[in-house]
Amino acid sequence: MAKIGEFLWRIVVFIFEIILSPLPFFKKFFWKRWYNWLSRDKTIEVDFLFMNYGHHEVSENKEKLRNGEYLKKERSFYSPDNETMARLYFYLCESFSGNFRGKSLIEVGSGRGGGARFISQNYPISSFIGIDLSTKNIDFSKDLHKNIPQLSFMEGDAEKLPLAEGSVDIVFNVESSHCYPRFETFISEVSRVLKTGGHFIFCDFRPKEEREGLLKVFKKNGLEVLSEVDITPNILAALDFDSEKRIALIKRLTPKFMYPIMKIFSGVKGTLVYENFKKGKLDYFHFVLAKKSKEEPTRPIEEKR
Repeated sequence: MAKIGEFLWRIVVFIFEIILSPLPFFKKFFWKRWYNWLSRDKTIEVDFLFMNYGHHEVSENKEKLRNGEYLKKERSFYSPDNETMARLYFYLCESFSGNFRGKSLIEVGSGRGGGARFISQNYPISSFIGIDLSTKNIDFSKDLHKNIPQLSFMEGDAEKLPLAEGSVDIVFNVESSHCYPRFETFISEVSRVLKTGGHFIFCDFRPKEEREGLLKVFKKNGLEVLSEVDITPNILAALDFDSEKRIALIKRLTPKFMYPIMKIFSGVKGTLVYENFKKGKLDYFHFVLAKKSKEEPTRPIEEKR
């Protein structure tokens, strides 16, 4: 019966991706309501603070070292169910060669605020604003994270950021942009709000053939790629490690009829998203970019795979 349910949900996902998702109005309408539904009851879902596929080192020795450093961070505000997902933010921060000290940060697509709080409590930033399209996510984040002085949240559209030009040092965007109807408009907004020399830390998944399109959009909007890493193996390792926890969380927080679609959404082993990563149909990219001045020459890309 479970296999039949998942098969039917795969049909729904196919219709969504092929027919409805390309329509910009529908895409924004759908995702806003989807994330409002996920955050419908903050008393039940207080342990559900991160929404990403996580990060895990592939090498056992490297994982021990990375996890040892991670365990030194402030983590008391979230439960063990969140650890692998928090590790994605840890990886992004630790692999950033720039300086966080005294910087103003924003996250576009801040979800339930776990990543914004993790960074705010563990790195010497000046301020952090989490921006999300979902009213429920923002209400939840303002309530749960209200005692972190340098952290605030505001409702906003990724394609029309509610910030002044040149007002931000670092922009984060973590596994969110695939929901945006007009990706190039979003990147134009990132470039607008960044200070010259400011950084954009970006990670998300795309079909392999869309990589060149991403690079063209970045370049067109004055964002220079400083480094590019394919972290698909790390995402798969995290999903392998976390699969049973994700299933348990789904059973605890969602109605039974939603189990199949939530398993697909969460990337549980054997589901559509997981298999697309495994078969190489989807790649998970991590970019660090900088906003160039108009006179600044382009530097070679540091690419790791």
